[in-house]
This record gives sequence, C-alpha cells and structure tokens, in this order.
Amino acid sequence: MGVEEEIQQLLLEGRTPKEVIQTGYQKPTVYKIHGILKKGSVTETYSLWRIENIKFSQDRYQPNQSGIVTFELRNTADTDLYVYRVGIQPEWLKEKWYSITLRVLLHPNEKKQSVIRFDIPQLPFGEYGIRFGTEGQYLYPSIRGIKGEQYIQWSEPVFIDIKMPRTGYKMFISHSTQDMFLIRQLAKHFDNYGIDVVIAEDIRSPGIKLEEKFYSLIRECHFVLGILTSNGVNSEWVRKEINYAHKINKPIIPLVEEGIRINMNIEYVPFSLSESIKSIFDKIRDGVDKLGEKRIIGHDAMKIIVPVVIAGLIGVFVGILIASSGKKS
Repeated sequence: MGVEEEIQQLLLEGRTPKEVIQTGYQKPTVYKIHGILKKGSVTETYSLWRIENIKFSQDRYQPNQSGIVTFELRNTADTDLYVYRVGIQPEWLKEKWYSITLRVLLHPNEKKQSVIRFDIPQLPFGEYGIRFGTEGQYLYPSIRGIKGEQYIQWSEPVFIDIKMPRTGYKMFISHSTQDMFLIRQLAKHFDNYGIDVVIAEDIRSPGIKLEEKFYSLIRECHFVLGILTSNGVNSEWVRKEINYAHKINKPIIPLVEEGIRINMNIEYVPFSLSESIKSIFDKIRDGVDKLGEKRIIGHDAMKIIVPVVIAGLIGVFVGILIASSGKKS
C-alpha cells in the first residue's frame, strides 16, 4: 500500500485531514486526497476564475526569509470581471493578506500576470498553505446569478515548504509495514532537514520482482536506516535489505527498540516507542555523531553531508537474532 492509499484509508475511517497530517503525512498529499474524496476531483481555484502558472522564487524557504510568487489570474466566467486587488493569504497570516492593486477589467478567458512578495516569520518546519484571492466584481450580475457587489473570493490552497535546503542525499528506510506510524513521522522529520527519504511502498514498479526493486533502491541511496522494532526483527524483508546493504558496503544506521535482542558488531541507536519523534530523531543524529568523523545532521542547522562522513559509518552487520521470521506485511 502506497502513501496515497494509506491516506485515503485513514480519511475513509473518519480521520480529519489535520489528524492525518499529525501522524506524519505531507499536507499537500492529504489535501489532494481529501479533495478527491470530498468533491470527486481536485478543485484548484474558485470556479469562476483560475490561478495558473504559479512560480515561487525557490522550492524551499527558511524561517525569516522573504519570497516572491508569480502567477496569472484568468477570468473563466462568461462575463467581464473587474479586479480591484489580487493577492495571497499565507496560512500564518490568518485574516490578513499580501495584495496589490490592479484596477483591471478582464474579459472572458482573459488573464493578467501578477507578482507578490511575502515575508516568512519564525515558523516551525513544515508545509504551509497559501490561498490566492481576488477582490472585485462581475459586471453583469444577471448572468449565472452572480452578485454585482465587490467582494473577495479565495482559491483552494497551494503549499510551500519551510524547511532546510536539500542536501542531495537519500536515505533508504528498511522497516516492517506494521511500523508505518513511526516511519511516516521519521520520514517527515528527515525531509524537514533536507534528506530525501526512500520508502519502498511509495515507489511503484509494476512487473519487477520485489527483491530486485528493494535492492535497486538501496543501491541508489547513500545510506540505510534499519528500523529494528519487534515487528522489524521478525520481518524477512528487513533482514534481506540490511544484509544486502552490508554486502555492498552501504552505510547502515540501526535503530533498535528497547528490549529487542540483536547480534551485531556495529554501534546501534536504542529508542523507545514511548518517546517523541523529535527525541528519536535526535538520538539518530547523536548516534551518527559518535560513529562518523563529522556530523551529518547539525544540532541547529543542516550542514552539507560529505561522502567521507557516510563512509565512516560502514561496519559489519552480522545477523539479527529473531524468534521467528515472516513476510513483510
């Protein structure tokens, strides 16, 4: 089951989009699936006008930065639209918005390009919605029952990332699918700090043998994080993936749940499922600090990951002692 199927299942079970996001899923994907379930299709903007060709000045922003968005407003109504102002309302502004005065008349299907500058305050890392808005009026209210007074209309939100810059490095997470609640939240935390996380279930490869698929993904990544919970150590696929990573000298960071007995001669990172995700993430970071010559993830900011640092993590992963083995479920 891939990430979209997981989100759909949670929403169909009655979870709200906010509740699903809190479990570790990305806002844009959650709202995309929510829109499909709610309306049958994804509504990008208000029905009588459309925002097109949206271009942000960068793909990721950091707190206390400024950004610029360029976009086109198209009148999709069958009557003229007088646009007094156009602008954006970032999630963090609540009732305020950044706007510019246009005072233009858009005929049906006519469009107007605009550029808006916005400031980002000190915010936690994550995805933030931005709605586009227009203040104006349709000049022929008798058509399609549109009211003639001037008022503001809003689009559905688009999302921007407020995260550390991408480092260019990928991490494969070897896990049991029974631990997806932990995997999704860890993946989100690593993404916030610029590391791309590879979760095999999210990558579709029809017709390819699973073993070949997993091994190919491991080869493409820079290191492997092995999630060794009670579910993980009893997963046949986790065992295969970690053993393959060792075979090709891929750096391995074992994350081991307390109470799990394992046999390896590489230092691992212990954790408890009762800990916060931030605490678990910090432990992984601290474990990397001890094993490598330099840190991969800094305490206050993400630094560039150097290949020699990852190479310092290479160790011999012997075998995982398990009570029983089973298929990755």
